[in-house]
Amino acid sequence: MRRRSRNPSLPGFRDLHKQLAESIQVVCGCKKEKAEKIAHAYPTGMGLPHADVENFRALGLTPKQAQRMVASFRMVQTVSALHNLKGEVIRTPNEAAQFIRAHTRHRDRESFIAVLLDPKACVIDIKIIATGSLDRVDIHPRELFRDAVRVGASRIIMAHNHPSGSPEPSEADLVLTQRMVEAGKQVGIPVLDHLIVGEDEVNSLSALGLMNYRL
Repeated sequence: MRRRSRNPSLPGFRDLHKQLAESIQVVCGCKKEKAEKIAHAYPTGMGLPHADVENFRALGLTPKQAQRMVASFRMVQTVSALHNLKGEVIRTPNEAAQFIRAHTRHRDRESFIAVLLDPKACVIDIKIIATGSLDRVDIHPRELFRDAVRVGASRIIMAHNHPSGSPEPSEADLVLTQRMVEAGKQVGIPVLDHLIVGEDEVNSLSALGLMNYRL
């Protein structure tokens, strides 16, 4: 039987294994020998995304290097998850709350997030606009609408978390909301809702009657 020749443009196992070791070295900042040891421990790469700090410590990494490895895979998984959310339809405040809660609940600093929608209420993109302190985040309207204009969004849903755990809107939250709503009228991109994410609940200002969620 005639052996099928391998496509010379496709990298072989050795090439891929070398690339894996080089990537590990860059990500965690370790020496070449340690990176190669990890690559040999996971020769096909299977299991690497699920390894924890102790797994990498056992292979010779320092605590900080091991944490970098774990964080790098978590970032890839998060980016993939966010990418898969694009195209999802959000038509009601309840759907918006369910959509955004997972992305803000466990943050230990207030983070301001914008969900950018197309005319059919499909998600175009999700942007972390700003990250603040334990109890506040400052944001200017231009920061919210810059990306919306760039990607051609026609609607915005705002959201931010309260690390304290309470989803009750503060006076500052209400002032910020009104400021963004007025800015949205000026640029022609309405702000549909402002979600405040607590530990166990999400408050929608539209659901509370403080905004008008109209598609």
